[in-house]
Amino acid sequence: MIRIRDVGPRDGLQNEAPVDPVERAWLAEALAAAGLRDVEVASFVSPKAVPSMAEAATVVARLPSTPGTTWWALVPNARGVELARQSGLGHLTVTISSSEGYSRKNVGRSTDEAIDGLADIAVAARRRSGRRRRLVRSGRRSPMSPTPLPRSRSSSGP
Repeated sequence: MIRIRDVGPRDGLQNEAPVDPVERAWLAEALAAAGLRDVEVASFVSPKAVPSMAEAATVVARLPSTPGTTWWALVPNARGVELARQSGLGHLTVTISSSEGYSRKNVGRSTDEAIDGLADIAVAARRRSGRRRRLVRSGRRSPMSPTPLPRSRSSSGP
């Protein structure tokens, strides 16, 4: 079975000027009403780093319990997992970028530092119910890197 997760309320808005959390929740609800069953609605990140994702808990609190719809959030670290848990959201996406430039811009850490932080995220996530999805971003090319990325990477460096 193929499941499509819409990330518009999170990825589509995170580089834009901040949108009111009520409108972000409305967008997520509209996507669910259109038939999408998996919608990534928020990112539990520092509002200083990503101002457009501020008030993620407010967005989550406004979402209805819609049968057949799963609400997801991106969490870059254990603190993000904890904030998502406090909001009541149980379905999490963890992302690691294989591009150093993208990783530093996105989560303020090198790729290796982000990989090392996965253990903390896993411990925090195990304390909660729900599904988790792990993604590797920029598998071979990154908008932040002019050259192809290495084919493999170890936790000790390139």
